Amino acid sequence: MKRPGPYICIVAMCLAGCSIKADRTLCPCLLDLAIPGGDERLVQVCTESHGSFNAVRVELDDSSRCRLEVPERSAELKVSAVSGLHSCHLHNGVLLVSEGCEMDEIYASSTVLDTGCDHLEGCLPLHRQFAFAYILLDDAPNADFPYEMEVSGNVCGMDAFTLEPVAGAFSVRIRPFIRQYHRICLPRQADDSLKLLFYEKGQTRSSSDGPELSVPLGAIISASGYDWTSSDLEDIYVDVSLTEGSLSVNVLPWKRIII
Repeated sequence: MKRPGPYICIVAMCLAGCSIKADRTLCPCLLDLAIPGGDERLVQVCTESHGSFNAVRVELDDSSRCRLEVPERSAELKVSAVSGLHSCHLHNGVLLVSEGCEMDEIYASSTVLDTGCDHLEGCLPLHRQFAFAYILLDDAPNADFPYEMEVSGNVCGMDAFTLEPVAGAFSVRIRPFIRQYHRICLPRQADDSLKLLFYEKGQTRSSSDGPELSVPLGAIISASGYDWTSSDLEDIYVDVSLTEGSLSVNVLPWKRIII
């Protein structure tokens, strides 16, 4: 039998890939992640190392797990998982709310992993990064309420890795009906800047007149004891009462409302 020639030997060496003798820092790390929590099986897994950002959409299996390859090994690989991304958009690790829109129902988690190995397991339990604000107009002088309401603030999203609020303009306008809850999805807040604004019906956002009334909603929420730093944000219930010549806004204790 003939011995294999040098050409065949060279091909065999190339096919060996990341062998024991190879520089394994250039080999990928196989990452097994458990991502429990959230309401959806589709999850964005984001990684960042040495300023390089990557995001991949994965589908969790029945045990809320997924597997992916990390192309380059790193002693400090930032990893985050984001569930519930729909109308918001993700850019370089920052999740942003579209202008005039609500926050998505985002569940997220992040960690730092040492991927300087062939195979690694990790766990990223998802936490609730949004709060529903249920606003109830519970009284008015007559059935024809003369205002539209707008919730505005200074947070337009979140950092996918730190889970901290991102500064930017946020506003959502609603047309209230008496004794009906209106639900707005809010991002995690950094301060008490949220405002509840009242505009005359038909008044445009570009009007130079500004709102007829402005209520410091963020300060009222904080005074109620609400914690914006909680791992899982709770919902907020706001009662608005308008009587002749007076307006009152109250934040109520937590309760569950199904719309």
